[in-house]
Amino acid sequence: MTALLGLDRLTPLILNKTGLARSRSLVPWPPPNPTPAIIGRDLPHGTSTPRLDPDDALCRRQASLSRPLVEFLALVLASVLIGRVFVAEAYIVPTGSMAPTLLGAHRDIFCPNCGLRFALGLIDETEPAGRPICPNCGHTDFAQARAIDSPGDRLLVQKHTFAWRKPKRWEVVVFAGTDPNDHEAFVKRIVGLPGESIQIRDGDLLINGEIARKSLAEVRALRLPVYDHARHPVDYDLYPRWQPLHGEPSDPLPTGWTNEGAVFTRSPTASDAPNHLDWLDYRHWEPESLRPGPVRDFVAYDGAGNSGDHAVRDLILECEVSPRSDCPVFELALHSGRDRLRATLPVDGHGEASITLDGQPLPATPL
Repeated sequence: MTALLGLDRLTPLILNKTGLARSRSLVPWPPPNPTPAIIGRDLPHGTSTPRLDPDDALCRRQASLSRPLVEFLALVLASVLIGRVFVAEAYIVPTGSMAPTLLGAHRDIFCPNCGLRFALGLIDETEPAGRPICPNCGHTDFAQARAIDSPGDRLLVQKHTFAWRKPKRWEVVVFAGTDPNDHEAFVKRIVGLPGESIQIRDGDLLINGEIARKSLAEVRALRLPVYDHARHPVDYDLYPRWQPLHGEPSDPLPTGWTNEGAVFTRSPTASDAPNHLDWLDYRHWEPESLRPGPVRDFVAYDGAGNSGDHAVRDLILECEVSPRSDCPVFELALHSGRDRLRATLPVDGHGEASITLDGQPLPATPL
């Protein structure tokens, strides 16, 4: 079992070329004196002075320059062979079983509606795995869209990492199959360690009966984008994701929210009150049906109709907030079924952050 140095792309090592300086004599050729003296000995009487053949000098000069080049290439070849045997080895990912972390042969498609670039898997490097659909805006008309066919990702695998330490959960590893006659290598992500009981229930991974929790760094490494408002779709008004909600849905109040491109701005209104928060409510549109619904495990790499069967409960909201001087708090609420999670963050320097679940306080851990 071997660990990957990187999860996304192989960065090739580019060797800088070494310039070979060639000196030029300041003496013109041929020399002005046809019979120069040879230092260190006298010529016999009647013997003509030997002359240097220009072709022989050029050959000797080329030989003196080619020898360091040959030695350098031999050193590079030896280093590559030694590195492959004892340090690392390169692989190409042929299939999309690890997509979207690692991609096999795929087609990069540029969505004309929101500008997102996404990958669609290819079967036998030619046939699309399914009908292309943009995971950000649900656009499906790509007849005139720009697309580029790409081979599988290239990996540089460190071979002896686990000789010094044990594997860790969530790491991506390369390992050989159980058939000694089959030299095919496999790449997968570790979820279970020796002695553990593994179970998948409703999309949650359970280790010995408990949900496997990820650290913040692990969550950020494994997250997948669901919707990016910075890539504002052309038809956003038809399927708005963010909608203002001031007061109660049954008795709405005038909102102070306005939207321009990727930025939402709120201005005070006459109906502002501490018990009437002016929310920005996110409504998810399922990419395949373009109907409001839960966030599902849809992966654009598989194409339309081949994924997205299970609802996803682990969600992240990433945004930049620039509060005004008269804004005391910033609040975030997440609803899942009957559960109501609410976080209050003071932005005026007074008070403490608080998190409640169905009205009951939860312990808050600083990041």
